[in-house]
Amino acid sequence: MSYLKKANEAFRQANFKKAIDFYRLAQEKYPQLSSVIEFNINKSIQALGNGVTYNGLSVNNQKKEDSTNKNNIEKIVNLKLETSQYEGKCEVFNEGLLKGWAVKKGHPSLIFELDVYVNGKLFSELKNDQSRGDLKRHNKSDGRGGFSIFLPKEIFSEDENKLELMLPDKNILAEVIIPKKM
Repeated sequence: MSYLKKANEAFRQANFKKAIDFYRLAQEKYPQLSSVIEFNINKSIQALGNGVTYNGLSVNNQKKEDSTNKNNIEKIVNLKLETSQYEGKCEVFNEGLLKGWAVKKGHPSLIFELDVYVNGKLFSELKNDQSRGDLKRHNKSDGRGGFSIFLPKEIFSEDENKLELMLPDKNILAEVIIPKKM
């Protein structure tokens, strides 16, 4: 498991001190991601300083950006997976939070990794290990299959950015088109 992956996992589990340690190691190993990793370190420090309990969704005192500009809206495109052994959906992308679900057909308890690409470059990996009662009710999984990840706005540097979620069989689950925020 990479340092960045360990750091993100520690952050999701609200173990901010451990997250900071792994983010520092990741900075050494991936100097090209230094500014993005520094953002995550600052969020961890902020969470520690505010006594925030982070549940993977939000941190108190974050600035909210005005999203009234209709040309400044994210667009989620869930792709058809007719030939894939997997199914899923990206349901939410809001202020950096990406949420959805993915399962392997016929394997209701299988936990696997999805790759997150930003503008064609691998940014992170995430697991489909979050609880989802709706997937159990619809007989898609044993109650897990959900995923979420927070993506800092600093990684979206192009005028139009493309985020892709890749399944283990290399099919793209979803694309999210994200305009650069001013």
